[in-house]
Amino acid sequence: MNWIEWARGRSIGGSLRRGSLVLALAAWALPASATTIAFLTPVGVARRLHDGLDEQARARGVATRFAYAPDGAGDEQIAQARRLIAERADALVVVPVDSAARE
Repeated sequence: MNWIEWARGRSIGGSLRRGSLVLALAAWALPASATTIAFLTPVGVARRLHDGLDEQARARGVATRFAYAPDGAGDEQIAQARRLIAERADALVVVPVDSAARE
């Protein structure tokens, strides 16, 4: 298995969302200088995940921003990413809403 397959979540049951969660949580273990992390996710992401990521970030003194887009609204998610970059977010964690981007 190569790193792309692992990053897409294929090593943990094929779930892209679970794979993204593993990557996001693994990032917490690494030293970072980010002060604002933005998460761009599909609308259906569980509230529990949102709350857990926000809680962990606050415990480390890191601000979070969340942006949601409906499935298939890739253009909307790209606009959200551009806005967050313009607002100087230090890091972006993106779960693509466009199914073509997941392949």
